[in-house]
Amino acid sequence: MTDQLTSGAAQYRAVLGNTELVALLAARLLSGIGDQLARVVLALYVLDRSDGNALLAASVLAVSYVPSTFGFAFLGSLADRFPRRSVMLWADLARALIVTVLAIAVSRDANFAAVLLLLAAETFSAPALSARSSLLPDAARSPVEYQAVVGLGTTFEQAVQVLGFILAGVALGLTSAGWVLLFNALTFLISYLIVLAFVAPRPAAAAAGTSAGRLLRDAKSGLRSIVAARAIRGVVFLLWGSAALLVATDAVALPYATEAGAPPWAATVLLAATPAGAAVGALFVARLPMQRQLRLIFPLALASMVPLLATATEPPVSVAVVLWSINGLFQGYVVTLMALSMQLTPEHRRGRVFGVAGAGFNGMAIVGLVGLGAVAERTSPAAAVVLAGAVGMSIVVVAAWIWPHREVRSAVRTAFGAPPRRS
Repeated sequence: MTDQLTSGAAQYRAVLGNTELVALLAARLLSGIGDQLARVVLALYVLDRSDGNALLAASVLAVSYVPSTFGFAFLGSLADRFPRRSVMLWADLARALIVTVLAIAVSRDANFAAVLLLLAAETFSAPALSARSSLLPDAARSPVEYQAVVGLGTTFEQAVQVLGFILAGVALGLTSAGWVLLFNALTFLISYLIVLAFVAPRPAAAAAGTSAGRLLRDAKSGLRSIVAARAIRGVVFLLWGSAALLVATDAVALPYATEAGAPPWAATVLLAATPAGAAVGALFVARLPMQRQLRLIFPLALASMVPLLATATEPPVSVAVVLWSINGLFQGYVVTLMALSMQLTPEHRRGRVFGVAGAGFNGMAIVGLVGLGAVAERTSPAAAVVLAGAVGMSIVVVAAWIWPHREVRSAVRTAFGAPPRRS
């Protein structure tokens, strides 16, 4: 175990010595914090003006996934058709401009316009994330380094949620929503400068240019690539099945805390509990050899459901924070699924495969957020979490039964090499 941890630490040091990878991580961290600030600010805004309606608050979070769902499906291939660095740069500039206008709309109580602008900004997130994820294998110097950077990236993604949730609560107590959103716009500009300065330009991976017809064909091609390969299909389908469960606590955290009489800052801490645990879980899982990660996928997935079931006791907010953090801790298996989905995909198809995979993931997240928000409104937030845990147990058991074990192991040996022999 000590050798594995030492090896994992060496992998992370190697990643931090790769300027391009550090730049891609830093840019995503900054823009991601801005994204979360915008989502939470608007969710808290709606919750405050709807007398604590759980469904409406969950719907605001769900709405932020809608444009990126379609964006992933139909714009993901832009990361193949155009230079990926350029896609990231233009997306950052567009989001900075839109969020600046969003800040003005919120300061003038233009609620409907604010939601539309949030949708527009989220649309540009899809091609930016597709381009970034497709660039990571090229910027990494080996499959092992790529595995490590995916682990760090997932940790950063969860840290982004934690910081975004907490900063939103603190910032709203100190200033207005308009100023918080202006800070969001600034994060996109800084992300633009980091990518411009430290990420090397590369040519497009596939034939340049695009059109509505080609984007549609690319989306179909990405779906066919997933369905045709049993290993990729198994990985992506399990990722989709997990998506609705990963957001279970997001859907009910704000109304759960509100019903308990907790202050706004405590509500944002509860909202941050699951991603905080997931950040730590991702960091530890990514240290392990890929073959061992494979063996841990289903045990970790099952274990992640236990804290959700334990919420049946309707614990106080402080205890719920601990339970939901443990839920996030066991979500480390998602790191393995994310690394495999890209590493097992041919280089010239990564953008479109990531786009379709991301669209399915976001679509299932929307189902989870709205569905559990509706359950929470009709019953209680705790009951919605327990339902998610029970459904999750069933999904994991079925997924383990139909999982293409042999094909996935074979694909992993090809991509990552044979596991080291024990001496």
